[in-house]
Amino acid sequence: RKKNIKENDKESFFSLFLTSSHLRKLMIGIFLVAFATYGLLSQLAIIVGDKGITALQVAGIMSAASIASTTSRFVTGLLLDYFDARYVAGLLFTLACVGIWFITGYNEYYYLVIGGALLGVGLGAEADVMAYMTSRYFPLFKFGTIIGLLHMTFAWGGAAGMYLLNYAFDRLGDYVLASYGFIVIVIV
Repeated sequence: RKKNIKENDKESFFSLFLTSSHLRKLMIGIFLVAFATYGLLSQLAIIVGDKGITALQVAGIMSAASIASTTSRFVTGLLLDYFDARYVAGLLFTLACVGIWFITGYNEYYYLVIGGALLGVGLGAEADVMAYMTSRYFPLFKFGTIIGLLHMTFAWGGAAGMYLLNYAFDRLGDYVLASYGFIVIVIV
Protein backbone atom coordinates (compact mmCIF):
# COMPACT_ATOMS: atom_id res chain seq x y z
CA ARG A 1 0.00 0.00 0.00
CA LYS A 2 2.66 2.54 0.89
CA LYS A 3 4.23 2.12 -2.54
CA ASN A 4 1.16 3.72 -4.15
CA ILE A 5 1.38 6.92 -2.12
CA LYS A 6 3.69 9.46 -3.69
CA GLU A 7 5.82 11.75 -1.59
CA ASN A 8 3.86 14.86 -2.63
CA ASP A 9 0.63 13.19 -1.53
CA LYS A 10 1.71 13.63 2.10
CA GLU A 11 1.20 17.39 2.04
CA SER A 12 0.90 19.35 5.25
CA PHE A 13 -2.11 21.52 6.05
CA PHE A 14 -0.07 24.60 5.26
CA SER A 15 1.10 23.40 1.86
CA LEU A 16 -2.45 22.31 0.98
CA PHE A 17 -3.69 25.77 1.91
CA LEU A 18 -1.04 27.48 -0.22
CA THR A 19 -1.48 25.29 -3.29
CA SER A 20 -5.25 24.84 -3.47
CA SER A 21 -7.53 27.76 -4.30
CA HIS A 22 -10.53 25.46 -3.77
CA LEU A 23 -9.41 24.79 -0.21
CA ARG A 24 -8.83 28.47 0.51
CA LYS A 25 -12.27 29.42 -0.83
CA LEU A 26 -13.95 26.62 1.07
CA MET A 27 -12.16 27.50 4.31
CA ILE A 28 -13.05 31.18 4.02
CA GLY A 29 -16.67 30.37 3.20
CA ILE A 30 -17.00 27.88 6.05
CA PHE A 31 -15.34 30.28 8.49
CA LEU A 32 -17.65 33.17 7.57
CA VAL A 33 -20.87 31.14 7.60
CA ALA A 34 -20.00 29.51 10.94
CA PHE A 35 -18.97 32.92 12.26
CA ALA A 36 -22.39 34.38 11.56
CA THR A 37 -24.73 31.46 12.18
CA TYR A 38 -23.16 30.07 15.35
CA GLY A 39 -22.39 33.55 16.59
CA LEU A 40 -26.06 34.45 16.39
CA LEU A 41 -27.29 31.07 17.62
CA SER A 42 -25.22 31.46 20.79
CA GLN A 43 -27.25 34.52 21.78
CA LEU A 44 -30.54 33.76 20.01
CA ALA A 45 -32.54 33.23 23.20
CA ILE A 46 -31.30 36.53 24.62
CA ILE A 47 -31.85 38.45 21.38
CA VAL A 48 -35.44 37.32 20.97
CA GLY A 49 -36.08 37.52 24.73
CA ASP A 50 -35.12 41.20 24.67
CA LYS A 51 -37.97 41.81 22.22
CA GLY A 52 -40.52 41.33 25.01
CA ILE A 53 -41.72 37.82 24.28
CA THR A 54 -42.35 35.17 26.91
CA ALA A 55 -39.95 32.41 27.90
CA LEU A 56 -42.31 29.85 26.35
CA GLN A 57 -42.17 31.72 23.05
CA VAL A 58 -38.37 31.87 23.24
CA ALA A 59 -38.37 28.10 23.69
CA GLY A 60 -40.62 27.82 20.62
CA ILE A 61 -38.18 29.85 18.54
CA MET A 62 -35.22 27.76 19.72
CA SER A 63 -37.20 24.60 18.96
CA ALA A 64 -37.98 25.86 15.46
CA ALA A 65 -34.26 26.46 14.88
CA SER A 66 -33.40 22.97 16.16
CA ILE A 67 -36.06 21.17 14.14
CA ALA A 68 -35.15 23.11 11.00
CA SER A 69 -31.48 22.32 11.52
CA THR A 70 -32.16 18.59 11.78
CA THR A 71 -34.54 18.61 8.82
CA SER A 72 -32.08 20.67 6.79
CA ARG A 73 -29.46 17.93 7.05
CA PHE A 74 -31.74 15.50 5.23
CA VAL A 75 -33.01 18.03 2.69
CA THR A 76 -29.49 19.30 1.99
CA GLY A 77 -28.32 15.78 1.23
CA LEU A 78 -31.24 15.27 -1.13
CA LEU A 79 -30.61 18.58 -2.89
CA LEU A 80 -26.91 17.81 -3.25
CA ASP A 81 -27.81 14.59 -5.04
CA TYR A 82 -29.66 16.48 -7.76
CA PHE A 83 -28.19 19.99 -7.99
CA ASP A 84 -24.79 21.69 -8.10
CA ALA A 85 -23.41 22.06 -4.57
CA ARG A 86 -22.47 25.70 -5.09
CA TYR A 87 -26.07 26.63 -5.87
CA VAL A 88 -27.47 24.53 -3.03
CA ALA A 89 -25.06 26.20 -0.59
CA GLY A 90 -25.92 29.63 -1.98
CA LEU A 91 -29.64 29.03 -1.60
CA LEU A 92 -29.47 27.57 1.91
CA PHE A 93 -27.10 30.23 3.22
CA THR A 94 -29.25 32.95 1.66
CA LEU A 95 -32.17 31.52 3.64
CA ALA A 96 -30.00 31.80 6.76
CA CYS A 97 -29.43 35.49 5.91
CA VAL A 98 -33.18 36.03 5.64
CA GLY A 99 -33.53 34.32 9.03
CA ILE A 100 -30.97 36.66 10.59
CA TRP A 101 -32.82 39.60 9.03
CA PHE A 102 -36.14 38.45 10.53
CA ILE A 103 -34.59 37.88 13.95
CA THR A 104 -32.91 41.27 13.96
CA GLY A 105 -35.50 43.41 12.23
CA TYR A 106 -38.84 42.17 13.55
CA ASN A 107 -40.46 41.93 16.96
CA GLU A 108 -43.51 39.84 16.05
CA TYR A 109 -43.41 36.26 17.27
CA TYR A 110 -44.24 34.59 13.95
CA TYR A 111 -41.41 36.45 12.18
CA LEU A 112 -39.04 35.38 14.94
CA VAL A 113 -40.13 31.74 14.59
CA ILE A 114 -39.62 31.88 10.82
CA GLY A 115 -36.28 33.61 11.38
CA GLY A 116 -35.18 30.96 13.85
CA ALA A 117 -36.22 28.21 11.45
CA LEU A 118 -34.36 29.80 8.53
CA LEU A 119 -31.26 30.22 10.69
CA GLY A 120 -31.61 26.54 11.55
CA VAL A 121 -31.67 25.68 7.84
CA GLY A 122 -28.26 27.31 7.44
CA LEU A 123 -26.93 25.63 10.56
CA GLY A 124 -27.99 22.21 9.34
CA ALA A 125 -26.61 22.69 5.84
CA GLU A 126 -23.08 23.71 6.79
CA ALA A 127 -21.54 20.35 7.65
CA ASP A 128 -23.25 18.52 4.80
CA VAL A 129 -22.15 21.05 2.19
CA MET A 130 -18.64 21.01 3.64
CA ALA A 131 -18.29 17.23 3.40
CA TYR A 132 -19.91 17.03 -0.03
CA MET A 133 -17.68 19.72 -1.53
CA THR A 134 -14.61 18.12 0.00
CA SER A 135 -15.48 14.82 -1.65
CA ARG A 136 -15.96 16.51 -5.03
CA TYR A 137 -13.01 18.91 -5.15
CA PHE A 138 -10.25 16.83 -3.58
CA PRO A 139 -8.83 13.33 -4.00
CA LEU A 140 -10.31 10.67 -1.74
CA PHE A 141 -7.00 9.93 -0.01
CA LYS A 142 -6.89 13.58 1.23
CA PHE A 143 -10.48 13.57 2.48
CA GLY A 144 -9.64 13.03 6.16
CA THR A 145 -6.95 15.68 6.19
CA ILE A 146 -9.07 18.27 4.43
CA ILE A 147 -12.30 17.60 6.30
CA GLY A 148 -10.35 17.84 9.56
CA LEU A 149 -8.94 21.18 8.48
CA LEU A 150 -12.39 22.41 7.50
CA HIS A 151 -13.91 21.31 10.81
CA MET A 152 -11.16 23.21 12.60
CA THR A 153 -11.99 26.28 10.50
CA PHE A 154 -15.68 25.75 11.24
CA ALA A 155 -15.01 25.67 15.00
CA TRP A 156 -12.82 28.77 14.85
CA GLY A 157 -15.47 30.64 12.87
CA GLY A 158 -18.20 29.76 15.35
CA ALA A 159 -16.05 30.74 18.33
CA ALA A 160 -14.99 34.02 16.72
CA GLY A 161 -18.61 34.88 15.88
CA MET A 162 -19.74 34.24 19.44
CA TYR A 163 -16.93 36.41 20.77
CA LEU A 164 -17.53 39.27 18.35
CA LEU A 165 -21.30 39.33 18.90
CA ASN A 166 -20.80 39.57 22.67
CA TYR A 167 -18.04 42.14 22.25
CA ALA A 168 -20.38 44.23 20.07
CA PHE A 169 -23.08 43.97 22.73
CA ASP A 170 -20.65 45.13 25.43
CA ARG A 171 -19.58 48.12 23.32
CA LEU A 172 -22.89 49.09 21.68
CA GLY A 173 -25.49 47.91 24.17
CA ASP A 174 -27.42 45.74 21.71
CA TYR A 175 -26.97 43.08 19.05
CA VAL A 176 -28.54 44.89 16.10
CA LEU A 177 -25.50 46.31 14.31
CA ALA A 178 -23.48 43.11 14.69
CA SER A 179 -26.44 41.00 13.52
CA TYR A 180 -26.80 43.06 10.36
CA GLY A 181 -23.06 42.72 9.89
CA PHE A 182 -23.49 38.94 10.11
CA ILE A 183 -25.85 39.08 7.12
CA VAL A 184 -23.11 40.76 5.09
CA ILE A 185 -20.60 38.15 6.28
CA VAL A 186 -22.78 35.25 5.11
CA ILE A 187 -23.38 36.92 1.75
CA VAL A 188 -19.61 37.22 1.23
